[in-house]
Amino acid sequence: MDPQPYPPNSDSSQPWADTPPPGETNPMDRGYVPPREEVEKRAYYIFLNQGGHNGFDLDHWLEAELQLFAEHNAALRKARAQPGNQ
Repeated sequence: MDPQPYPPNSDSSQPWADTPPPGETNPMDRGYVPPREEVEKRAYYIFLNQGGHNGFDLDHWLEAELQLFAEHNAALRKARAQPGNQ
């Protein structure tokens, strides 16, 4: 079975992490910690998507954390943008 890109059917030309808007605080300041299992899974998919070359495990792990933080921040911004959630 061939590995699938993460997320499945993703457009690899789009970067995972988005730049937080000015004034956005560090997600760690709010106490968010991505679940270890999610970081492991994301790091593994990054490893596969980058050719499965060994020796970059820390790079893959840190990129996975950054992606998960960015997704968390994007979800927070989206929730805040909903009327009545200010």
